Amino acid sequence: MLNTYTIAQRNDLGEFSPVAGIPTNMTRDQAFTLANKARDNGLDVVAYNLGAE
Repeated sequence: MLNTYTIAQRNDLGEFSPVAGIPTNMTRDQAFTLANKARDNGLDVVAYNLGAE
């Protein structure tokens, strides 16, 4: 499995951009876990696959 995941936020134009300071080489499961924890703390983020760009 490729490690091309991170977490991202949606900007004002509706485009996703990676969150600064977050690794960009996570597995899908790692990114989903981190995104869920961030959402539990009130942040609007998603797991994001950089390899799909």
